[in-house]
Amino acid sequence: SGMGSGGGGMGGGMGMGMGGGGRSGFGMGSPTDPYLEQFTAPQVERRVDAPTLFIGARVQVNGLEMKPELNGRNGVCEVFDSGSGRWVVKLEDETSVRVKEANLALQ
Repeated sequence: SGMGSGGGGMGGGMGMGMGGGGRSGFGMGSPTDPYLEQFTAPQVERRVDAPTLFIGARVQVNGLEMKPELNGRNGVCEVFDSGSGRWVVKLEDETSVRVKEANLALQ
């Protein structure tokens, strides 16, 4: 991500340099560009995070083929196992299962 932001910075710099002549009338236009980028970036990140799960999230299990009896069950995300790429979900009956995020829907 560091390289990405560096590239974005260079792109912004080029844009300001090239657009400087065109926007000479808008003295305030160019200086605010970097600030706008900073303000919009966190919102974009939040939007990306919104559909993803988090510890304590209430979820419903669905789309499981190996354990179809778990489909439709509700539970709470306890921890993400990055090794297996699955969430440990504690179901309402206190049993814990490992489920891929694709098979979990936020409640």
